[in-house]
Formats: sequence, structure tokens, C-alpha cells
Amino acid sequence: MRVEYPIALDSDYGVWSAFANRYWPAVYLADAEGRIRYHHFGEGEYDEAEWMIQHLLREAAGDGIDNELVSVEPNGFEAQADWTNLRSPETYLGYAQGHNLDSPDGVAYDQPRSYVTPESLQLNTWALAGNWTIEERTSVLNEAGGRAERSRRPDRLPLPCARRPSRPALADRHGRPIPRAGRRRSARRSPRA
Repeated sequence: MRVEYPIALDSDYGVWSAFANRYWPAVYLADAEGRIRYHHFGEGEYDEAEWMIQHLLREAAGDGIDNELVSVEPNGFEAQADWTNLRSPETYLGYAQGHNLDSPDGVAYDQPRSYVTPESLQLNTWALAGNWTIEERTSVLNEAGGRAERSRRPDRLPLPCARRPSRPALADRHGRPIPRAGRRRSARRSPRA
């Protein structure tokens, strides 16, 4: 991918934990003083995030920062999914947004239950095997005896269902919110729109 700049790895989840992060993807932008000035959880708002990056760079460096949004033309494995022809949607594992769980013996909510997979799965269906508790925003694999198996490591936590959080937060260099009316908008579509 010809990446010629350093990339920080967070293998021990130090940054993830410091931000009490529960979302993937998550974008946090800090200013030159180290203050978080923008955050966004989930996909989307790419133009707004780029605008804030440019704003923070202009604040820190002054002139020489372009005002135009970058046009990205990804190809190969960098390209987004073909949403027009994609046949499998995202899968959410909690009952608030979860659909198409194929369980021959039915589903129980908010209580431990043993699940078995069907003999075959149809397109766009999914199944659980073992003892699980299906909660509003997650499904938790239980230990023997029905106790929830939880861990401090995010990669071992139950998978949260995606949810649309409140609008992204933008702030000026003093931490004051920037009103939505004062933000520049682009008529161009983002590459993932």
C-alpha cells in the first residue's frame, strides 16, 4: 500500500482503554495541545472529519493547508464493498438490531440458553452454538453453569451491536462547541457514500 509514514500499534489496548472506546471504527482528533477536538463513532462523516483535520492543521501551522476535500479513488482490496450487488448485510448480535438468527429451538432473550446450529444455513442467516445469553446489544458466550464469560480485553468482550451515536462533537481550540451552521459543507459525495 506504499505507506511511508509511521503507524502506531495498540496491541495491548492501552489507547483503546484510555479512551474507554467501545466502537470500531472510532475517530478521535487531537489539536496541537493534545486536546480532543473531534470524535466520531462508526462509518460515515468522512468529509466532516477531513474538514476538522484541515482546520486543526491550519490552527497549528497557519497557511499552506488546502481547503479542498481530497478525492479518494480506492482500488483493489482498499475499495469499499459493492453495496449494489452485496448479498449479505451486516450482522448484529443483540436483539435490538439483530435479524435472521437461525435457531431450530427458538431464541431466548436476556437469559442463558444452549443453542445448536441448524443442519444448513440459508443466505443471510446466522447461528450460535453453545450456551449464550442474547442481550439487547450483544450476545455473550457463557461458561459452564450459565455465567457470562467476560474479560477486560476488548477482543474478548462480547461483540457490541453497532448503534448510531449522537452527532460528532466539534470544538474550537478553547473546547467550545462549533455550531453545525458554522461548518463548511461539500457537495461532493464521500468515497464510501
